[in-house]
Amino acid sequence: MKFGKTLVVRLANSAPSLHSKWNDEALRIDNRDPASAFFPADVLYEGGQRLHGTVWPERLFREADMFPHKNVTYCLDGFRELVTSQFSLDDLDEFLFESGALPPREHFQVVYIEPETH
Repeated sequence: MKFGKTLVVRLANSAPSLHSKWNDEALRIDNRDPASAFFPADVLYEGGQRLHGTVWPERLFREADMFPHKNVTYCLDGFRELVTSQFSLDDLDEFLFESGALPPREHFQVVYIEPETH
């Protein structure tokens, strides 16, 4: 976040319930305090753009993350998130969106890369 890099969530052929189970909100982690968040569901929306501003960096950054600028948290322009998987187009909706693994499909721009055939 603080370097404006891309966060890649690589699922391969798995579909963990990141949206419905494995995030701070679903686990009822009180992340309103500084340095108390781990994986907010907001990272899965709008390519991570919901994490820009001051609220999420303050909640996510630990003291070591703020080095060398103590008590300064930020999400640098250019930060974004993308999710990759190896699911076929036929299985994508069932395993990633309908299962609750990810937020509804309308929050994503799906890009399909045709596998090479040898």
